[in-house]
Amino acid sequence: MPATPADLFAFLDGLGIAHPTITHPPVFTVEESQSLRGQIPGGHTKNLFLRDKKGALYLVVAGEDAVIELRALHRLLGATGRFSFGSADQLRATLGVEPGSVTPFAALNDTDRRVTVVLDAAMMAHATLNFHPLVNTMTTSIGRDDLVAFLAATGHPASLETFALFATYCLALLAMVVGFALASSVLFLRYRDLNQFWDLMLQAGFFVAPIIYPLGILPERFHFYLYLWPPTPVIEFSRAVLVAGTAPTMRGHVYLVIDAAACLILGFLIFRRLSPRAAEFV
Repeated sequence: MPATPADLFAFLDGLGIAHPTITHPPVFTVEESQSLRGQIPGGHTKNLFLRDKKGALYLVVAGEDAVIELRALHRLLGATGRFSFGSADQLRATLGVEPGSVTPFAALNDTDRRVTVVLDAAMMAHATLNFHPLVNTMTTSIGRDDLVAFLAATGHPASLETFALFATYCLALLAMVVGFALASSVLFLRYRDLNQFWDLMLQAGFFVAPIIYPLGILPERFHFYLYLWPPTPVIEFSRAVLVAGTAPTMRGHVYLVIDAAACLILGFLIFRRLSPRAAEFV
């Protein structure tokens, strides 16, 4: 039998977690719940129950105003193929709640650990968060740290932003920049008659990298080619960690390390080969 709100509150009490709750008429959408804003302080949320092409299930918990690019989200989470919404039957079978009552508190019902819970990093900026306590006729407030503790207690350690990973991406970017700088410092002298070409290449490189646009707005068939441009994985992985609150796959990290190392080594080799003759190029 799925847990009831009373079961949930007892579980939270056992963890020493406060859970102030108010009762209200049933609400099924974010728009309907906005009428409660004056009564309930804190961050208000939306919850997406998703499945990938292999049937792996995810519960993405985000701020109510978050813009979630489903076309690209699977890449950020390391899922297989694009996401689609899980069915009502899957929702009942795994999380034990009805559509309109989806909530991270439903992790209590997922005793088989079939669902991966993902918390939006921007949402976690709120000290207090609000969710349905398994039914949509109540709203429960919980501290963000308490939410993480609750999920861990149910066997669902939440996927959050990891600044250690971001620091790694910064180091990878530094290696790429050093490699490009070493190579360009001598190539620019060697082919100084092509100044306009170098300017054009720098501008093209900036606009090809997904700095000012999310990769998800482009057709998926182009993603592979864009990932061949070294800064792309750094930018996309940083978005995953700092915005989506998730860590890319191990395969993605291995690719990034190889990419950064190749840029640094190739730049060093070009510089070493051409720098002794740099005076001839001036």
